[in-house]
Amino acid sequence: MRLQAGDRAPDFEATDIYGTMHSLAGYAGRPLMISFYRYAACPLCNLRVSQLLRVYPQFEKNGLNMLAFFQSPESSIRRYAGRQSEPYPIVSDIDAAYYELFGLELATEAEMERFKSTVRPVFEQAKAAGFTGGPVEGDIRQLPADFLIAPDGTIEQLYYGKDISDHIPMGRVQMFMAKYANAA
Repeated sequence: MRLQAGDRAPDFEATDIYGTMHSLAGYAGRPLMISFYRYAACPLCNLRVSQLLRVYPQFEKNGLNMLAFFQSPESSIRRYAGRQSEPYPIVSDIDAAYYELFGLELATEAEMERFKSTVRPVFEQAKAAGFTGGPVEGDIRQLPADFLIAPDGTIEQLYYGKDISDHIPMGRVQMFMAKYANAA
């Protein structure tokens, strides 16, 4: 079931690919962006990670915490997504338990066919940036999502992707960050 703005974010405990435990309670009092991606070798996902890395210093300076989930094993995350040296935690969720907890959905086969024309330009961008893909892990129909969680643990904004390349607009993240700049 999809979550709504104003809901309390689901509590969780997850170990990142470096062995550090993360929980919603551990981020209490701090703004948090949680992003769910498809799989570690996904060119579209890695393009988005690359875009986030360009603005991450601003996020960090203003106290916005980030946490990412991929439906790939740790080894694949390190090989594909991790090659960009993300400075924020990444969690392997091969069983998609956290995806389910946060209400993410799968695209239908018909939607996947419709996405081909929509995401083609994004695939070209990803390819031009050097993200050519690799093995598909998890369900290829997994749609991405982003959650902006207020310091009190409520979901202030959420964004369930409408296609396999769709993430929350960066402007919304920046407004959220500005609202809670240095909240901790």
